[in-house]
Amino acid sequence: MGEIVFACACLNVELRCPEASAKSLRDEPLESVFGENLCYLAKPQKRVTHDWLLREKRCGENELRHCAACNALVFAIQGQDFVVPQKLKRSDKELDCLRQHNCFSECLQIIIDPSSTLLQRGLIDTETARKDSLVPGYLQNVRLKMIQVVKQVMTEKHRIIEEQHRRALEQWRALQSKCDYQCNTLLKIIEYQESAEERRFSSATTKSCSSVRRSESTESKASLLSSKEPALDDDVFEMQFNDEAIYEDDSRTEPAEEARELSGTDDEDEGVSTTSQERTQKSDMDLSQYATSLPIEVPKEASNWQGLRLDESSRSRLEQSPVKPEFEDIARSMKDLSDRMMDDQTKMFGDLPRPRLYTNHF
Repeated sequence: MGEIVFACACLNVELRCPEASAKSLRDEPLESVFGENLCYLAKPQKRVTHDWLLREKRCGENELRHCAACNALVFAIQGQDFVVPQKLKRSDKELDCLRQHNCFSECLQIIIDPSSTLLQRGLIDTETARKDSLVPGYLQNVRLKMIQVVKQVMTEKHRIIEEQHRRALEQWRALQSKCDYQCNTLLKIIEYQESAEERRFSSATTKSCSSVRRSESTESKASLLSSKEPALDDDVFEMQFNDEAIYEDDSRTEPAEEARELSGTDDEDEGVSTTSQERTQKSDMDLSQYATSLPIEVPKEASNWQGLRLDESSRSRLEQSPVKPEFEDIARSMKDLSDRMMDDQTKMFGDLPRPRLYTNHF
């Protein structure tokens, strides 16, 4: 009994030649190859088959049918157009005749191999079987599967790389925002320290000038008492120099106040001289003592930063106050003192921004 050929419905490929099926019940090219060993079915039909045909192997009562290409079990018998006897052996002449058949193509290549050893393995993957097989479609399928696997792997790797890049970008943005916040905080602290240093230098200059002013006032009072000549009004001078009021005219103070000032006792003169000496000693302090004299308190609320600078009205009032010509020497001495303090600041702190210690009209 011959070996019956079956088909696996993996690919839509016609086994019979369309012309032979339409013209007659017989296929002369196949008869020329197989001769009397070729048997036809009662009714010719077009069947679907795989690149590799199946063979029925009888193992006792069970019938195992496997596709030699996909190794799938075939449970439905699909009778084909011919039956190949087991005694038929493959030869180069028979294969050449099969190649010349008009139903033979690249997607349908009939494999006739009665060896049950290779068929039991499912996939024929030995070197001898690859040489004997005429199935280029098998190699194309393997190549397509490899391409699909490579595409899946590359897609997964690309997704992983994109996820890592996204996480790294988020970490970089978080670090950048943190650095910006810290830099802004440091800039605010530095600005507050500069304004504090400016206020310290201004207060020190005011104290020094007040001591000079009081000493000159004491000398002027003594000269007034000796010469009985009118002198400059100290109250007007103090208001003008401290920028607490604008000197409008050359009017003098009231006679009662002048008489009260001129009738000062010796005790008051001694108190004024003592106070002037203390302020002079404070004015001779170096910059390091100024820097360590008062602690710098950084305001925690943002609203407190607005009060560190003078408004425009106060600044214009301080800069536009007039100065009498008699006080140019005092202003010059103030400027020299300010320059010396600037030099001390440069020695102690380097190239920090210098505070403004005197107005523009000096």
